[in-house]
Amino acid sequence: MNKNIQKLLLAALGSMLVLSGCDSSQGESSTADETSSSAAKWYDQMLSNSVREDLSVIMEDGITEAVKIENSVGNIEVSASPDDTLSVKASLQTSNNHRYKTMMEEIVKEAGISVRVEGDQMVVVAHPQGDPETDLWTWAERKFGDSKFGINYEVQLPAKVTHFDISTDVGEIGLSGLDGEYNVFNSVGVIRINEANLKGKSSVQSELGNLRIQLDGIESGSALKATTDVGTITAKLPPDASYSLRITTDLGRVSGASKGKSDVNGGGPLITLTSSVGSITVE
Repeated sequence: MNKNIQKLLLAALGSMLVLSGCDSSQGESSTADETSSSAAKWYDQMLSNSVREDLSVIMEDGITEAVKIENSVGNIEVSASPDDTLSVKASLQTSNNHRYKTMMEEIVKEAGISVRVEGDQMVVVAHPQGDPETDLWTWAERKFGDSKFGINYEVQLPAKVTHFDISTDVGEIGLSGLDGEYNVFNSVGVIRINEANLKGKSSVQSELGNLRIQLDGIESGSALKATTDVGTITAKLPPDASYSLRITTDLGRVSGASKGKSDVNGGGPLITLTSSVGSITVE
């Protein structure tokens, strides 16, 4: 069900982009803004009149340096924990009608949230109780013949965690106040990264959505590739840092920097910003 929603949404928004008929790079950038904004708002609009149930888990021991969160439909917000614990809050949401409200009541009775350690990585999973290997959507489809619900995650990570592997098919992703290596992906939705200290090789990618990246620091030897197929990129980079910048856009304006490669403060770690359709702004 969720893959079908994703395909339909991508097709609809893609058609919106094609039918808009832009005549200039400025028009293309404006269309990318509107299209990716529609994508970012889609999930919240779909569930604006929804029922919601919350699940949570706190992990104090066995915390590793890496975390992985995969979602199908729903937003993911990740921030720094005020202490040494890892906490996860998962909000299950579905349409507020009798059929789905009844289904949600049954799902919540049997749903669980776990943090599973696999090697050196912690994996956050929503699953039926007693079956942590099966994701909640697959289980619901089998049991109810339907899985039209989303999961919004709010996760707090201790400073020990420095590798972030975060993805959702449809939904926004936000990471704030985290130091380390980022591997972030969504198909549809905005990705926001704030107050980040970049350490290691990082990738931030959206197929249809805007990227908003604010870095407080860039460690020597690091690199960042930020890519969106349709959407804008806004990058706020530390003014005193030394780095190299590579900017590529097929259809879209560039402001605050030049297309191609340039060195800032003598050059250093490579920051690559790429948008096929959409503007790129460097601050």
